[in-house]
Amino acid sequence: MVLCLTLALVATVPVAVQGHSPSEPEHGINNSTFVTLWSLDADVAAHSDTDALVTIGSQTDVPFDQPPDAVRTWNDGESEEFPSTGLDRSLVPAHASPRDSGVIRDAHATISLVQPSTQVHLTDNEGTLYVGTDGNVTGFIDYRVSLPATRTSDDGNVTVTHSLSESTITDTRLYVDDQLADSASGSQTPELAFEEGDFASRYSTNSTVRFEADIATTWEREREACATYNNTTATCTARNQTTRERTQTTTVSDSIRVRPHDIELSGYVGQFPDGDRGVVAYTPEPWVGFERNTATGSIHGVWRFYTARDPRWDTLEERTSDSTERVHSPVHPLTVHSFPMEVGPTASPRSDVAITEAFGGERTPPTLPDSVALDVVESPYTATFGIATRWRTHAEDHDPSEPLPDDASIRAIGLVRGVEQTRPLDEFETIPINESTVSLRVQTESTDTGTTSLQVSLSDAQTGVPIRTSGRDGYLTVGDERVNTTANGTANVTIPREQGSVSARYHPSAWWRRNPAYTGSQTSMLVGGSVLDVLGTLSQFVLAAGLFGIGVFLIDRITGWGVWPPWRFQ
Repeated sequence: MVLCLTLALVATVPVAVQGHSPSEPEHGINNSTFVTLWSLDADVAAHSDTDALVTIGSQTDVPFDQPPDAVRTWNDGESEEFPSTGLDRSLVPAHASPRDSGVIRDAHATISLVQPSTQVHLTDNEGTLYVGTDGNVTGFIDYRVSLPATRTSDDGNVTVTHSLSESTITDTRLYVDDQLADSASGSQTPELAFEEGDFASRYSTNSTVRFEADIATTWEREREACATYNNTTATCTARNQTTRERTQTTTVSDSIRVRPHDIELSGYVGQFPDGDRGVVAYTPEPWVGFERNTATGSIHGVWRFYTARDPRWDTLEERTSDSTERVHSPVHPLTVHSFPMEVGPTASPRSDVAITEAFGGERTPPTLPDSVALDVVESPYTATFGIATRWRTHAEDHDPSEPLPDDASIRAIGLVRGVEQTRPLDEFETIPINESTVSLRVQTESTDTGTTSLQVSLSDAQTGVPIRTSGRDGYLTVGDERVNTTANGTANVTIPREQGSVSARYHPSAWWRRNPAYTGSQTSMLVGGSVLDVLGTLSQFVLAAGLFGIGVFLIDRITGWGVWPPWRFQ
């Protein structure tokens, strides 16, 4: 009896359905790719496989440099996995909002996929679903039909029955900001398209995408009443039948906020006197980075990617006229996520390209779910909407005046799969970058005040045109003092007379912020003091050089490196 009672109690307790990722690859995805796609799944400790990527992907999560194409392959296959339920039950995602309308019950139209798309995690409070300007929305529609039960009058003379004639999804529609983007005839899993012209703006503006479906059900109501009643036999000998057809329709919908993502490049290009190429590229939106078609190297911003199932589709509610039961979902849509993994952009290889500045605003890093084993930056990061770079030239006979190749361009990559732009560099604003020269001369020396007055001059090294820094970016330093030149390219500064050696250095502004731009330059001279002071300064220099030479000589003798005497390498 105890055992039977226990089994009965267990049978009445609802079993919790745990959502989980698929365990086996499908839809043509190989195993090594499959294991890298499920960042929300439970990692397997000490898992090993002959395929190294399977081993790594099973034990931890794998970041991607770009949105992987395998997501599209998987989702295209999953859209065919939605079950056909019939009219006596409805499968409802937990996050859906089903509605009843007459005989149509538990009806919903729920967005299951938006492709291509990427959920961008800018901060904890700033997350946006970026979508391509051309893409599609896949929806799942389900409902059940509950006709009124047969009714018979108390005396048995009148019977009313209902029978289903037809029930179907008649139309599906897709709206972008209340404007019709696409429509199709009825389907339980329609795929509707949107394109660039459907959005009010391609940049920095969120849009509402709404998916709608019309459901129509037609049924017959038959009323049968006794027309002739035999009191002797207490039976009905003749009946009248009336039939009336009824049709009921309802509209169900779901909506989602998105931001169209596109790459619109702007920037500057310049050539340094040594032949290096300067390229500044920026966009109004976060992006992956860019590369040049005529140079080795690439630039990658702070963003990396991971993929994971949408947990809202882990389970479904199976609703009938008698019960609601939670069941494991046969469909597991994959979503792409982007997050900041670096504090700033990176260049590769560093021997060919360097990053000189990144800009785009500083943000507090987001927090990823605990089950995502990936490293997010811990300190504030630069969103890198713009990146300034310097591409080195290694040819010794390179002509600095050589123009850009006719086919020179850069290819920029967005955060959403397939979003990129190739733009010729000759469409960027060209900034000439010239050499500068700085000089110092003594104006006066005062023994009374113990000071020396100097004039510093800054000019274009080739043309001699004065360079003005006052009121602009860029400045000079004379010793420890910061000064700016006037329109004639000069500035005056007073220093202590006994200072000895003094240096002047030009710190130019970023080359893309001035036209023309200039490289930095410096000069030094000995000022102040007597001849003995000058000789003392020289003797200190000679003493330091001598000590350095003795040190190198001793190290060479101890280690046997063969670096002494140094002139044999000339």
